[in-house]
Amino acid sequence: MKTSSIAYMAVTAGFLSALLLAFSNLHRAAGAVLVTVGVASIFLARLLAEAQNEINRFTDRFLPNPWGRTRPQLFIIWGIGVGLLGLMLLLRLL
Repeated sequence: MKTSSIAYMAVTAGFLSALLLAFSNLHRAAGAVLVTVGVASIFLARLLAEAQNEINRFTDRFLPNPWGRTRPQLFIIWGIGVGLLGLMLLLRLL
């Protein structure tokens, strides 16, 4: 398995685990996980974009992608949003 695929699965799994923690009223733990996922997605933006483009190449046979290639800026913006959401959970603003 490629490094980009492992990074993509790790960031996605971290995000989903933070959602489950938030639904079980463990807001501080969910906030910490979300901040970690946000920072990781910012630092690993190129690997995540590469993995997303691999997924798009595989699914283009069945579902054509009208948007073209995924760029790393998408994961940087997503990481900033997720990190801010985690920070707000840590500070009990949500």
